[in-house]
Amino acid sequence: MEHDCHIYWEKNSDAIGDVIKTRREMLGLSRKELCEGICSERTLMRMELRQVKSQIPIVRELFDKLGLCAEYIRGRIITNNIEAIQLAERLVDYTNHYEMEKWENCLNLLEEKLDMEIVYNKQFIMRIRNLLEFCKQNISKEVFIEKLIECLEYTVPLKSVLNANKCYMTDEESICILNIATRLDISKENPYMTVLQNIANEYMKEDKIAVQVSMYELLMTEIASYLGNIGEYDKSDAISRKVLKECLQYGRLHLLTNNLYNNVWNYQKRVEKNLLIPQQYNEVMELKRCILLARIAKADNQIRFLEEVLSDLTLKF
Repeated sequence: MEHDCHIYWEKNSDAIGDVIKTRREMLGLSRKELCEGICSERTLMRMELRQVKSQIPIVRELFDKLGLCAEYIRGRIITNNIEAIQLAERLVDYTNHYEMEKWENCLNLLEEKLDMEIVYNKQFIMRIRNLLEFCKQNISKEVFIEKLIECLEYTVPLKSVLNANKCYMTDEESICILNIATRLDISKENPYMTVLQNIANEYMKEDKIAVQVSMYELLMTEIASYLGNIGEYDKSDAISRKVLKECLQYGRLHLLTNNLYNNVWNYQKRVEKNLLIPQQYNEVMELKRCILLARIAKADNQIRFLEEVLSDLTLKF
């Protein structure tokens, strides 16, 4: 992209050796199995221990075997087509706001412009397409989950993800897991949510929130909602307050409403169950704040939902 310019600001990044080691162990591969036909076992060991400068040709082959991409991914796709990159950005926006017609048209245009032989492009497009079909009620929840697992396994086996003590996953893989986790029946035993919690914990432990703020906020918001659904209200509130702080710190509006409403919802559930209430809420005022934030973020679906909640609440008084 000779006419393109990028400015990067990063507080942290992943060492290639750390990525290779974590992903290799996650997939249950020995060093010998991974490096076969690529490099010596000693070279791989030294790369994982950060004792040698990584050679790009070797890294590319190792990443390919690990289901990772050595290319620069722009907006979760691999392309040098500026128009495709812009379409991908609009597609995510249409998806977030459930603008079905624009979503479908944009998706079709993007697919035409991408090299679908590249597995990472295929994974992104097929996940979005299956989500669209599910939202249009063309496929059942069970079929949707099956399709998501299929998308995930373009790059990593589901079994490896669920059994790993520590994961290194791409954003697209994490979103596949997130989409599955949030479609399962509410239960304290949700292995997919456990995976997401482990990923989010790694961001915090390794001080990567500034770099991974978008994915961190998304995962933590869904985790907070899940904890509220299973009755862990204090934990849910604590996570939502933390995400609210991060959203404000980085000037990000998209998930402010979700987390503010999550605290209101947890309060309402405590009242219903006659539980100890750590903080009094003016529910009407808080819901009006949620609606205002949703309007600023132009989240039409959220606005409609919150206005209905507010209407139902005011009828009680």
